[in-house]
Amino acid sequence: TTKKRSERQAVLSLKSDFDTCKDVAGNLADGRLQLVIQDIRQTDAQGSIKWFQPWALAALMTGARSGSPIGTPLTFKFMNASGLRHTAQPMSTAEADIVLDFDPDLQADEAIQAGVTFLENPQTGGFRVVVDNTTYGRDNNFVWNRANVVYAADTVAFNLRNALETKFVGKKNAISVSDVSLFVTSVMSQFLAQGITVSTPDAGLGFKDLTARIEGNTIYVDLVIKIVEGIDFVLTGIKIQRATQG
Repeated sequence: TTKKRSERQAVLSLKSDFDTCKDVAGNLADGRLQLVIQDIRQTDAQGSIKWFQPWALAALMTGARSGSPIGTPLTFKFMNASGLRHTAQPMSTAEADIVLDFDPDLQADEAIQAGVTFLENPQTGGFRVVVDNTTYGRDNNFVWNRANVVYAADTVAFNLRNALETKFVGKKNAISVSDVSLFVTSVMSQFLAQGITVSTPDAGLGFKDLTARIEGNTIYVDLVIKIVEGIDFVLTGIKIQRATQG
């Protein structure tokens, strides 16, 4: 948590029926938590291909997040798996007797709205993340509903806080407000260069409305940042007209 000065995220897993998974995601309702529910087929330590419970998918998701540039969405990213299914049945169940309980092709909207993170098997082959969503779902908040945006925002908050403390805490308060503002601008420029924040017409440096003040032994800094997002959907509108000649 921010209070503990250690912002973090988690990918949780649950092997249960689809209705229960949706209920659990709704009860979690946390922007720092993702919930995956699908078994994946993977190679074990002995080199044999077998089915693993959803915890294995959670591990893949966590690794993909850690290895991606900050703010990059896992949406449409392919995971290293050779099979995908969702069932509440025990792993000991013969594959011929497995009954699938969730179909990503037919129930994607339902899962997204419930706050479940899941994979699909597109026609191009492989298994990819549909949307990098969290379990938040309380409203349309563009930060808390997307794990990649939470990660980017946390990175800015954590590193800006640490940079300011390292620079100013323990020093005499002979510094000026302009010194603080210039330092914040310098730090924020690094986030812009890394693509963690973005330049907009009203915030060319990736932030705006920077204010700083010094009261006794405390420095106060406030600003608005323009955090990077991911493209999750493409909606195409086509109008059809009758062809005529004359």
